[in-house]
Amino acid sequence: MPFDSYYQLAIRTSGDIWLDYNPVSTFWVDNELIGGEDVDFITLTYKDNEALPSTIVKEIESAKEKAKTSSYWANWWKVYGLGQIGSLEGFVFRTGKRLEHYQKRQGYYVTAKTLDILTTHLA
Repeated sequence: MPFDSYYQLAIRTSGDIWLDYNPVSTFWVDNELIGGEDVDFITLTYKDNEALPSTIVKEIESAKEKAKTSSYWANWWKVYGLGQIGSLEGFVFRTGKRLEHYQKRQGYYVTAKTLDILTTHLA
């Protein structure tokens, strides 16, 4: 949800507003809300969900071991296992400059310009 959409809701709401999200990266909640005088912030994880089936718990917890040898799983565990802010992976920096070389491999476009190699899935 963009900040502007949240703000339009907030100025029209007299009660509480609950925001629930997985912190895959820092975004407007971190900059605009957390630390505010009338803002309470709590971190809940899968361990706080008493109705979560044991099969899902087992699957989530399997990422903890994978995180020891993989940056992907380390980030995944940080976000979905620990409820901490992660980092975006596989995104393209938008510089406004035209990217010149595209090569499609297995549904992904790989671009290369100078020393930067960027991959992203383009729909």
